[in-house]
Amino acid sequence: MIENYSLHYCYRTVGDVLLIEINPKGHPNKKVQDHDTVAIYQDDELIGINIFNFGKIVKVKNQGMIYLPSHAFIDVVNSILQNAHLPLLSYKDESGYVTGRINEIFEVPQGFLCVINLKGETCSCFIKDEGELKSEDIVVVALKGSHLSNGEIVKERSGEFGFTDAHLCSYFDLGIEEKDDILAIDEDIEIGVDFFQMKEKI
Repeated sequence: MIENYSLHYCYRTVGDVLLIEINPKGHPNKKVQDHDTVAIYQDDELIGINIFNFGKIVKVKNQGMIYLPSHAFIDVVNSILQNAHLPLLSYKDESGYVTGRINEIFEVPQGFLCVINLKGETCSCFIKDEGELKSEDIVVVALKGSHLSNGEIVKERSGEFGFTDAHLCSYFDLGIEEKDDILAIDEDIEIGVDFFQMKEKI
């Protein structure tokens, strides 16, 4: 069972193919094709899977990263993977992207450090430009272990900027618009909740 993965589908840029990214840092040197399913390896490690003609099976409106796929969606993908004799994907009940309120913003070397309240817990994020952000703004953070749309995985980091354990999300990170401005939510919403679960309810 594959626990840590991300899904991407963008017909206009990639075509009708579902990309399953397992190890974004891997360097592919081998592929194995079974009909429309291509398994991508670095030596013997499975680092990704491409499923071609996926839109003929499931109508996908998404253009980019699929942050919180439904169980039914994963069931379809797993049926294809099973037929190709590949490991199955686990369900995702959380996206790893949560709402938070900015407590403080500190200027640090080469940027700013934001301390963010996630309802009883806090996390820290580094940004190069604070822009229009201010204390009490509600934002979205990707927690440690979450996949970003650019292929990176959020990790704990430390340096002259301080300690960070989350990523402050831009419009682009969230698949809303192709701009790098940090999203500040102007609605009075609950903090510490999954952004994409909340988005489905709105």
